[in-house]
Amino acid sequence: MRARLEPAFLEGFQGGRRFALWVAPPEGRPARGSILCVQPFGEEANLSRRVLVAQASRLALAGWTTLLLDPYGTGDSDGATGDASLALWRADLLRASRLARERAPGPFVLWGTRLGALLAAELAIALDQIASAIIFWQPAATGAQLVDPLLKLATLGAAARKAAGRAGEADAAAKATAAARGMDAVASTDTGPASADREAPGFFPGIGDAARAEQVDVAGYRLRRELLDDLRGLTMQPPVQGEHSAPCPVLVLGIQRVYTPGAPSPKPLAQIAERWLHEGFLTSLRVVPGEPFWSSLEPSTPLLAFDATETFLESIDGDA
Repeated sequence: MRARLEPAFLEGFQGGRRFALWVAPPEGRPARGSILCVQPFGEEANLSRRVLVAQASRLALAGWTTLLLDPYGTGDSDGATGDASLALWRADLLRASRLARERAPGPFVLWGTRLGALLAAELAIALDQIASAIIFWQPAATGAQLVDPLLKLATLGAAARKAAGRAGEADAAAKATAAARGMDAVASTDTGPASADREAPGFFPGIGDAARAEQVDVAGYRLRRELLDDLRGLTMQPPVQGEHSAPCPVLVLGIQRVYTPGAPSPKPLAQIAERWLHEGFLTSLRVVPGEPFWSSLEPSTPLLAFDATETFLESIDGDA
């Protein structure tokens, strides 16, 4: 038996439709609950999609229905990435969580990977104890840890393009000088008004400058500076548990290429797990060997991460 993969364009979202992939149990398999998969961003999302669908397909065999949503301006959803905002993405994920719960009653699980883990942590606060369990795959403590390297690459790329442009201008200037030496007679008769080419640099000065200043080219995407600043400000801050809140199980899962059994867990992951544990969540930390599929061009399947995730979900109360 195989999971059912159901691509769909979902209506009712601000700014147009959202592309979604439902990964549902085979016909006749008892329903277990629903999962909202919050994906990474940019190229990490592209590299991760195969792995996330593979995990969701395995979970479907245990009765889980998973919703993978492309937020506004990403993937195959409507909208331009340059118009995306964190507020829009928050609204998308809130609506997606409701759709997932309506599709498959039972325990509801948040599952976020990389930047998606930060968004899932924030969503958990907004949902206010609705989630029965939360899974974080390879989270970063802050959005800045994920966004800043992309901004650095963008800065280096812009500098390289600028240097190449200067080199091209110098070459063009040398050619123009050589050509001008044979055009003295023509140049001496040029007493009329400036040409369109001469007016072009100052033509409608300032038009588009503000828009360009508000957007940045990052890893092949044109993004609003406001969005980047908001993403940088995200943290893995847990929701505040109420006095009578039922403790929610949380799995913090790390995947390491170089793995030594019995070695201490990576400090950043340990600190995230400790923070959620301190806030009253039933938090477990697992680190497994595997390729960093979110950044590797060579396809890999983190089977041990799959096993750890499935074992974790087996412990979720079916009546939650």
